[in-house]
Amino acid sequence: MAGSMRLYVPAALRAVVGRTYHPAHYTAASQSDRVELLSKRERHSFYCRRAWRDLKAATLAAQPLCRACKRAGRITLAQCVDHIEPLAYSPAEALNPDNLQPLCNSCHAKKTRREQRGTAAGQHEESQDEREAGGRGI
Repeated sequence: MAGSMRLYVPAALRAVVGRTYHPAHYTAASQSDRVELLSKRERHSFYCRRAWRDLKAATLAAQPLCRACKRAGRITLAQCVDHIEPLAYSPAEALNPDNLQPLCNSCHAKKTRREQRGTAAGQHEESQDEREAGGRGI
């Protein structure tokens, strides 16, 4: 029964990856336990699509300041839009404005390094806190 459950994947992302995902992939407790659902090539293809470029532009227009710097009391212009839950692990959240945050290049690089090292134990819970703290993207 649980094997038949499917998650909704936005049409723009389905066009890139052409498949659906099982909910069990989203419940791992730490970054190192998570299964990468999208390859580097699939992620690159997603970031080249118009739907992503339009959402990125709208997010930066609505929220021009880096969210992490703002929390630290600094004012820095955001240069990129980050997926709070990384695209590779949460493709169903790819175009969800609540899963996006504007970041400066420095903060984005730090977050990416943390994720790649897998040192952010409980990454899923941390991401939930970030999402709640930031509010709706657009």
